[in-house]
Amino acid sequence: MQPPELSQATVAKLLYLLDVEEIRTLKFKYAQLMDKLDIDGLAELFTDDAKCNFGPYGEWSGKEVIRNNYRAAMADVVTAPWGSLHHICNHWVELTSETTAVGRSYLIDVIAERAPDVNPVLCYALYDEEYRKVNGNWKISFSCIQFLWPEKTTNNTVLASFPPPQSE
Repeated sequence: MQPPELSQATVAKLLYLLDVEEIRTLKFKYAQLMDKLDIDGLAELFTDDAKCNFGPYGEWSGKEVIRNNYRAAMADVVTAPWGSLHHICNHWVELTSETTAVGRSYLIDVIAERAPDVNPVLCYALYDEEYRKVNGNWKISFSCIQFLWPEKTTNNTVLASFPPPQSE
């Protein structure tokens, strides 16, 4: 049996969905690498010129700064791999061109090292991100985390519509 011919519109939708799924996989890798404390692997998910705005953790610029700051931040929170579990969910991705995209995802961060009678939830937060395709691979080019609980540290973009309007 011969498979049906796909229209150009169908092929375009499939290619769009493949890119979206690659970006979602990138974000899931981000959580896995952070949780197993593979900070070098985590840093490789970012573009060389990436920028991060992480509220109380500061603004970071460049892959090496990102690597060093993640290493320090994680050392303050957990003592061993899988001591923290970053649950990424509701990841909404919109391509803005063939090589750029934006995304928003929810974070539920729990500390697995805490005693059973202690609340394991460290925070609830939103990630607003920009992605760029570099040499055929999607990378994070900008990441902004906005903490919603237990302490709210947000900027005006958390109230803005998503995805942001594209400039002409």
